[in-house]
Amino acid sequence: MILFLKQSFWTSIISNVSSLIALIGTAFLARYISPETFGIYVLLIATREIISGICSPSLSQTYLFSNGKLGDFKILCKINVIFSFLIILVTFLVAYFIDIYFENNNFNFIILFGFLSILNNYSSIFFSISEKQMNFKKTSLFRSLALSFSFIVTCILVFYMGDNVEVLIYKEIIFTFLLFILSITFYKNLIKDDVYDKNTNFKFLLGYSKRSYFSRLTEIFSYRIFEIMTANFLGKNILGLFNQVLGLVRIPYKFLGSITDNILFVHLKNNIKKNRQEDFCLIQNLILLFIIPTILFFNLFNDVLIDIILGSKWHEASKLIGLISAFLLILPFHNSLITVYQASDNQRYYTFSNLIVLITQIVGIILFEKNIEIFIISFCISFLLSAIFLTIKINCNNGFSTKKIFKFLIIIILISFATIAYHFNKSNYILCVPILLWIYILYKIRNIFMNFIIKWKNF
Repeated sequence: MILFLKQSFWTSIISNVSSLIALIGTAFLARYISPETFGIYVLLIATREIISGICSPSLSQTYLFSNGKLGDFKILCKINVIFSFLIILVTFLVAYFIDIYFENNNFNFIILFGFLSILNNYSSIFFSISEKQMNFKKTSLFRSLALSFSFIVTCILVFYMGDNVEVLIYKEIIFTFLLFILSITFYKNLIKDDVYDKNTNFKFLLGYSKRSYFSRLTEIFSYRIFEIMTANFLGKNILGLFNQVLGLVRIPYKFLGSITDNILFVHLKNNIKKNRQEDFCLIQNLILLFIIPTILFFNLFNDVLIDIILGSKWHEASKLIGLISAFLLILPFHNSLITVYQASDNQRYYTFSNLIVLITQIVGIILFEKNIEIFIISFCISFLLSAIFLTIKINCNNGFSTKKIFKFLIIIILISFATIAYHFNKSNYILCVPILLWIYILYKIRNIFMNFIIKWKNF
């Protein structure tokens, strides 16, 4: 557990620096890029993600599930070659269809993004080599370097090119190529196999990839279909506002993402069953201690925050950031639960949870009033319902019980609805709910911090 916390600590520090640079870059770009241009960029990203999700499984997750040897890596690279050809074929077909039937001028951009998604897939496999060995500090550093450098170059380009979607396209190109180059350096860390059965391992890894395919596909759909529907009903301008604000809200989560996903995955795979739930609960308490004050900040200082970071042309976003902040509370818990199911190879429950998200979003958008506030509430509640489902079914994972995890679900539900209620009724009394719950969590784990400090020094 101490190794987990050390990796989490260094990952958080590195990601925080990267997030700060990304925040500064976002603030600079927002002065030049309009919400509509940003909306076009988001649609291109959504198209790329959907194509990639349809054409390939999560091979990096497959490597983390494997023995982590040289033979496993080579097999996954060969499998990815097959999927890469499929990505190219489908990308050309989709780009041609969009260009002909929707009179869209982004044919070349879609093709380019298709090739970038192939490089991203290979980068994730190379990064998983180090992640399998619990060296998340270096992987986080490389990702942060690639992100920071791409933002710096993009800020220089936007100064000359102005409000142009090509500026954001260049950011993706720079980030993808730099990330790929850095990821290759992990190849030397591969461990050679002592005894290796090529045929058996190929079937095993391909089998896990198949089981994770629909899970990954439905996860991508649960985010990207929402964006496409938002653009269709409310326009690219509103999509740009929503996605930009969502990006700001998710900045605090960026250094939690590697903890709730890859680090937790490897930790659960390597840890003995009796400690899994105890460690999971401790992690959730620590996350809530950090997230709750952040949500309060987003709600109390929303106007000032948007004016300082994004500028006057994005002022309309200040009305949304407090409401979207509920998602920042739900997402870490939701993704932590998903990681538990992935580590236990219970992929079908993960797929069901993504379908719950997708169906809830579609129903909410179609049935209720067409405005961004209702869309955001549907978006947040869809992930909350998915978390409820995963909590109820968590008994199917060895070492976990619904009773122990349910208390976190109750806390998240209470704070989420308090955040939504505060958006419509600016009463400070409503914010007493998250404050009191934060004090309760701090009181419950008050004795743990000293024990960690002592163990940290002796580890």
